Amino acid sequence: MKAKKIKTTLILLLGLGVSSAANAIYEITCPDTIEVKSIPTELETLPDGWQITEQKNMLLHVDSGEVYSDRPINLGQLIPFTVTIEGKKYKNAWLIDNNSWFNCSYQRNRVRLIKQVDPSMKTCWVIFEKDAKGHTKVKLNCDKVLHNGPKSYS
Repeated sequence: MKAKKIKTTLILLLGLGVSSAANAIYEITCPDTIEVKSIPTELETLPDGWQITEQKNMLLHVDSGEVYSDRPINLGQLIPFTVTIEGKKYKNAWLIDNNSWFNCSYQRNRVRLIKQVDPSMKTCWVIFEKDAKGHTKVKLNCDKVLHNGPKSYS
């Protein structure tokens, strides 16, 4: 009888594991900081009497994250909307396609890291948190489900 209970328990636990794995959230986490050796600035013309000073050996903290419909260089930034997922409201959510990119911004887009979003995803939302030192942490969560909950484009 004990063996039968253990088998039943194992089957139930395995079943729960499979169902939660099927609903797993895809996640991209921006690196909290990046070390920059130098940021070159190129000007087509330098105004008379001016010089450029380069910033070197900087530690930049992530400050934002957005989704683009193509590589961010093509300027296809998607407009976020508000969506409620599992009872929680997210202000920055996007319905995405198979060529969406996540942009991690450092020092207000002074440096960007980009990563393509898994093409099988349908809805993504960004989560901003603060660590103990007050630095922003940025994470993109995505789901294969098309979330058409309450939306507002403001």
